[in-house]
Amino acid sequence: YDVPMPDAVKQLLSVFELLNINIGGIGLPLQCLGLGTYQQQLMTTMLAPAVLAAVLVLGFIARSFYQGGPSRLSDGFLAALPWLLPLSFLVFPMVSSAAFLAFSCEDFDDGRSYLRADYAVECGTDVHASAVSLAWLGIALYPIGISLLYVVLLFLARSAILDNRPTSLSKALEFLVRD
Repeated sequence: YDVPMPDAVKQLLSVFELLNINIGGIGLPLQCLGLGTYQQQLMTTMLAPAVLAAVLVLGFIARSFYQGGPSRLSDGFLAALPWLLPLSFLVFPMVSSAAFLAFSCEDFDDGRSYLRADYAVECGTDVHASAVSLAWLGIALYPIGISLLYVVLLFLARSAILDNRPTSLSKALEFLVRD
């Protein structure tokens, strides 16, 4: 269904679209890359940020190892954290919205139901069940996992943040706590 909205509402909602990065909407022909199905797009949307995060962490760990040896391994993680938090914040809505598309089916007059994100997938089939399983993994890792990660990190740094006594962890969490 297409619900017409007033111009003021359209303008307000368009501001929030900036936070929802859509890999399929950046002009890249995903079908040419062999990523035309919903499952392939969801997998790419889930894995690309994880691979980028892993490269960042490994790079910072390698730098800290080179500068101070194996005892400074945790410094690499803390150095990567200010880069990882904005990344997780930006990919959170992208992966979440892509994952929740697995539960939206459209019924047709012939009695069949198809996935709105990919009309080649009939709902209730093994292919759809596989897509739903992948979507649940995405939901567990991103909306639930990132939220829990933020809670744990803030809990670990709570005294430094509340007492205004910065530690290396509370400094790394500035993205989450600064005004």
